[in-house]
Amino acid sequence: MTTPTNFLVYTEIVRFLDITFPEWKTHEGLGSSGEEFVSNCIENNLYLFNDKVLTNKQRYKTLFSDISRMYVRYKTNYVFIFNDYCRDTFFKNDELFFETDSKNKVDEKYKKHVLSLKYKTVFFPNYYPL
Repeated sequence: MTTPTNFLVYTEIVRFLDITFPEWKTHEGLGSSGEEFVSNCIENNLYLFNDKVLTNKQRYKTLFSDISRMYVRYKTNYVFIFNDYCRDTFFKNDELFFETDSKNKVDEKYKKHVLSLKYKTVFFPNYYPL
């Protein structure tokens, strides 16, 4: 259920990610796992905004620290997902593609393929997903 507190936490998470990890919406960052990441951050940190004893400084320091730690874990895991995606989409080419080009040309085409995907934005947090 969407509540004002959930929305506040959501906007603070997205704002922090945009500033600290500007690549987070691309395959270079969290890619297609971005929505799951934001949802888990909300779930893990909602208590901070319901705790009336915490100061804003304590609240945001804890939130930003938690997001940063979670980001490193998610990004590490996403590297494997992205590598699989690159490989699978590249090898959808027909057999003739690989038979007619030299190994160096195939390597160069694979490199271009990965780079064409790496910086593509795949998560658009312009709406509140929960």
